[in-house]
Amino acid sequence: MQCHFFIFHINRLKSELTATISHETRTPLAVLSGYAELIASELKAKYRDAQMASDLDRIADETQRIAALMLEIQNFSKEKADVEQKTLIFLEEILRRSASLCIPILQRNNVALGLHLPDKLPSVYANSSKLTQVMFNLLQNAKKHSGNGAVEISAVCEEGEDEGEVITATVSDTGTGIPAEILPRIWERGVSGEENGAGLRLPIGRDIIYNCGGTIAIESEPGQGTIVRFTIPAADGLA
Repeated sequence: MQCHFFIFHINRLKSELTATISHETRTPLAVLSGYAELIASELKAKYRDAQMASDLDRIADETQRIAALMLEIQNFSKEKADVEQKTLIFLEEILRRSASLCIPILQRNNVALGLHLPDKLPSVYANSSKLTQVMFNLLQNAKKHSGNGAVEISAVCEEGEDEGEVITATVSDTGTGIPAEILPRIWERGVSGEENGAGLRLPIGRDIIYNCGGTIAIESEPGQGTIVRFTIPAADGLA
């Protein structure tokens, strides 16, 4: 009996460690990928060092693949519910923090960032690190297609289709848009409108938002920009 308990305890510790590592590495990996892409684009534009830029693009893509793998590892962890640590958080704080992380990247791409948030939004029940990753990835996508353009982040609280309120957050850009032939498959892993793109940011974000009990949708028209909206139930509306 003691032997079985010991094995069970060890397996639980291993599951918790695996889930914790995957949880704590996703957002830093997303940030690393974003700055690698920034340096690569500057090398291409200013110094014409094609080989180094290509190497950095590969670093960014592989970093995204590792982030996706870490998410899958956590999803398969038996103890993920214990380690995810969903808590009551204020979404506007996540939106402001994500904007702060991305401002240097956007500015160096000559992309203006607008932030339109109400004074106060209800709290939501979610994981702050995961939502930060979603926002960072959405802003990265917007940056890559909006050179000399603008990106806006906004949020509103409104009545949901069911009982309770939902918060709708929007990331919109004035960029080149998503090709029409790609748009219907944009949530599939590996599908990307970019040459050699990993096609992982949107599927990862969708999985995270779904896990919060929310929804996510995208509108885009070539030459007119892209709008991504996601909803998360307000904590007061949860049973």
